[in-house]
Amino acid sequence: MVFGLGKLFSSRPSAAIDNDKAQLPTPSYNQPGMFSFLPPTRDGSNPGVHFPPTLAQGHGRPQTGDPARLGTARSDLRMGTAESNVNPDFVPRGASRGKHDGQDGGFVQGVVQSGASIRKRKSGRNAVTTHVLTTQINEIRNSVHVSDVDVEAAVPAPAPSVFSDDGAWSGTTVKKSNDGHAWSTSDAQSTLAGTEMQSYGLKKQEDYDPFDPPRGVTATTIDLNYTDEPDEDSPFPEVRASVSNFDDPDMPVATFRSIVIGLFFSAFFGGLNCFFYLRYPSPILSPPIAIILAYPIGKAMAWFLPMKSWRTPRWLRQLGFSNEFSFNSGPFNIKEHALILIMTNTAIGPSYAISYSIASEIYYGRKPSVLFDILFWVSGQTIGLGVAGIARRFLVWPAGVVWPQILSYCTLMNTLHAEEDEDGGKREIARNRLLLYVAGGAFCWYFLPGFLFQALSYFSFICWMAPNNIRVNQLFGVSTGLGMGILTFDWSQIAYLGSPLVVPWWAIVNISVGFALVYWFLAPILYYSNAWNTAFLPLMDASLYDRFGSGYDISNVLDMSTLTFNATAYHEYSPIYMPVGYILVYASCFALTMALLSHTVLYHGKDMWRQLRNPHNPIDEDVHLRLMKQYDEVPDWWYGSFLVFMTLISIFVATAWGTILPVWALLLALFIGFVYVIPGGYVFALSTQQIVINTLVQLISGHVMPGNAIGGMVFKTYAMVSQNSAMQFIQGLKIGHYMKVPPRTNFIMQLLATTISMLAQLGVKNIIMSTPDACLRTNTNHLTCPQVRVAFSSSIIWALIGPARVFGKGGMYNPLLWSMLIGFLLPVLCWLAAKRWPNRGINYINIPVMLTGLTFAPPATGNNYSSWMVVGFIFQYWGRKNYFRRWSKYNFIVSGALDVGTALSILFMFFTLQLPKNGTIFVNWWGNNVFANTLDWMGGSLKVAPEEGFGPTSWK
Repeated sequence: MVFGLGKLFSSRPSAAIDNDKAQLPTPSYNQPGMFSFLPPTRDGSNPGVHFPPTLAQGHGRPQTGDPARLGTARSDLRMGTAESNVNPDFVPRGASRGKHDGQDGGFVQGVVQSGASIRKRKSGRNAVTTHVLTTQINEIRNSVHVSDVDVEAAVPAPAPSVFSDDGAWSGTTVKKSNDGHAWSTSDAQSTLAGTEMQSYGLKKQEDYDPFDPPRGVTATTIDLNYTDEPDEDSPFPEVRASVSNFDDPDMPVATFRSIVIGLFFSAFFGGLNCFFYLRYPSPILSPPIAIILAYPIGKAMAWFLPMKSWRTPRWLRQLGFSNEFSFNSGPFNIKEHALILIMTNTAIGPSYAISYSIASEIYYGRKPSVLFDILFWVSGQTIGLGVAGIARRFLVWPAGVVWPQILSYCTLMNTLHAEEDEDGGKREIARNRLLLYVAGGAFCWYFLPGFLFQALSYFSFICWMAPNNIRVNQLFGVSTGLGMGILTFDWSQIAYLGSPLVVPWWAIVNISVGFALVYWFLAPILYYSNAWNTAFLPLMDASLYDRFGSGYDISNVLDMSTLTFNATAYHEYSPIYMPVGYILVYASCFALTMALLSHTVLYHGKDMWRQLRNPHNPIDEDVHLRLMKQYDEVPDWWYGSFLVFMTLISIFVATAWGTILPVWALLLALFIGFVYVIPGGYVFALSTQQIVINTLVQLISGHVMPGNAIGGMVFKTYAMVSQNSAMQFIQGLKIGHYMKVPPRTNFIMQLLATTISMLAQLGVKNIIMSTPDACLRTNTNHLTCPQVRVAFSSSIIWALIGPARVFGKGGMYNPLLWSMLIGFLLPVLCWLAAKRWPNRGINYINIPVMLTGLTFAPPATGNNYSSWMVVGFIFQYWGRKNYFRRWSKYNFIVSGALDVGTALSILFMFFTLQLPKNGTIFVNWWGNNVFANTLDWMGGSLKVAPEEGFGPTSWK
């Protein structure tokens, strides 16, 4: 355990922010124009000043020994720390012990994470003194060779944007001495990064030479007994631990390699996920994989691409691109990496439009044209960008909307780009090394629960001891049972609801308590009392059944020649029956749709109203928003015009190709999707749980367009895709906000990446559909399109059978509609209770988060929830509370490493053990069979359905 190894970790300061630390600013990564001064080697020789090697034009490899071409870059030098004057276990910020040019002893240039600090001694003793002289050099245009300057010791400079123009050592003038061998300064006393500092006893000296200080002063002795006011940073520790509070606005972003890699990943990941969407079983590609793969590719391109550059056209500069275009803009930097992630994250998911396109062709006999598919897919998937721009002032700019999942992405990138991460001395492991160890361990471990010993994944050990006891299997089973066994050893099962190392502890408690109340308390009461005849069905299942206890056969109530509903056959066959787990999912979804609205109005309505009245001045501003203000913001009319344009395209698609969707119905679908963007965005941003509105959408479409199955599918597609795509675009904007990607570049690249991804997915879909047995159950490549069949079945149930027969007056499940009223009132009651008893912890109750977590079950069972809560308690409560410094440094790294290692292992096993021989490679032994030989796995029910069927003999 990372947090609990007390004596195994040194007390040396790290990236954590602690009360007994005195902080100094942190450099950002890959700074152009950054250089450092190296200390003397042990043999007494002095290597002099070391500048980053110049990259020779036409070749990407560094040419050591060349003079640095600094151009107009502004750099800040921090001189400091001879070894004899400091604790040998303490290494200054920005420096690390070890090697420089193959030699030992001294400090070398390194990059340190945000929040790195200098430790104070224990109470009763003086603070540690370090010898630092900070100077600011503006517009350095001189080319200085390695032999030009002689210096004792130094650490690397902060990023140029760390200090304001009148910032570090304000009033200091820096000039080169006449002999060209040193820099001289005057008036070396001022403020550092906005923090007022005390006088350090420095005398004003017209030509004070920092490399040859006066007698009694060693490179300027600075006592760290200055004011305790910290550097300006986010008020949230998770953000401070993951995101730098400094920015380098001159760092290249939209470079040739970042655009090429981003577009390639958008097409490749989107197309591959489309293939996986149509295949069963299959894995899914996620953004952490893109983060890991982009790093070596970017580094390789920085190595071999030529350096030739051209001036960028003015219209591109106005869109946020740099002034010059080059195939190689220097070292691969973190902002390029962030842009690649933004593009991939937006475009990685398969579009729900795939289901309509294939279902229309296979089941309804209406093959869409290529032009229709392009316009339908692209308009539905990109229309959310316009809404995201409107919602960014509520979900991106405010400091309190932290997006924990994005913080884990930022931590991964920061760790990869911290090329000289602190190694923690002898006892504390470096973050990049921990990432490698944990990811490698997760990769290897998954071979056990994923292939060799699958019982570790479905760990229902109590059911193994009583495989034929129906009640034991229903209570402790992990397939159709309640999963009260708690344990599982499969990270993909533990993180089914999202990584418990990322989801905040208050959200974990809300979801876990909600699950226990609804599924471990209410579900058994309903099931064992045979409410709605559920005792004849499995306890936890997401399938629909008939009155004979078998899966509902849609063909028995459908005229397959005309695809119309046969009411006579329906009354002869059976109404729809749902297991108790599925009933509670519908109840939770109905309650969620209303709880989102009332909760948002009560808890966020006042801030939203204030923001709407003053849309260009955020009410919750932090350092990250202030840093982003130096970039040109995307005008609101860009987003508004794009929204109107894509709405017109959608209307054209709905009317020109006979989708049987009236224009008013299309506008209603878009309105429903847009209404839930901000309420759902708050839930997603604060708890990592993404809401689902498909139940509400299908309920409405079935009521307003009864009997229109094709129109209902198009209605559902536009409503769901507009809301989901808006969430993805908002995520991209928040990633850019944290990583300081210019907003206009972000806008253009997200739009371009999504379009490229849709075209790639359309190509994959057309290739698969050209095969003779595509989407049939007999497909030899397992391309059976299970999600398409689900979408088709839903269109029949909700459009042809209709919600009126299921949930309407006289319908069997009509009482479930009362859950809407309950969902609307619960946030009101919690809000009033929190006002009445403000210090009782009631303000931590979040009804939308609780209900959103319930929508994962089924197929999720109690095993997923309970193991998720246990791991969350260890890391997000116990580890955070007792080992906060180490938690800040390591938590998101461990989470990202587990996700990446497990995902790569799943992909590796898929391509090596599942695709070959059509998935018949299998280790046949007890550890892979014991869980399948139980009533839980077989879907046993408490009662057996009679031959004549159960339930009423007539129905609506």
